[in-house]
Amino acid sequence: MAVSNSIVRGAKFCATRVLPLWTLANPTLSNATFVLCMQGMGITSMSCYLRKFAVLILPCAFIGATYGAASGGALGLLLGILIGLLAPGVLIWLAITVFHVATYLAIFCAGWVVLFYLARWLFWSGF
Repeated sequence: MAVSNSIVRGAKFCATRVLPLWTLANPTLSNATFVLCMQGMGITSMSCYLRKFAVLILPCAFIGATYGAASGGALGLLLGILIGLLAPGVLIWLAITVFHVATYLAIFCAGWVVLFYLARWLFWSGF
């Protein structure tokens, strides 16, 4: 009996439909959540960002500029100031991303725990 060509060329297995894999959509979700968080705080432009986070930006920029100037001269000074300006926003983005990853990992681990206890129950009740 010959095997049909359509069966051989059937749909390939797509692991992302079955397994909870980290895909390119996940960082996009983190970035969209960051944008919504910033809009929720009333930050819609760079001037709003500088106004809202002035108390946090000043010490971050000062520490970054001091460390940068001590280790890298004038270029280090400029990069330290730039890093200090971005630090509050980066910390918010990092917190959202870490929370997203931790939630994803917790769901993945919970699935494995359920599978483990299911297998243990099957083996213990079967013997």
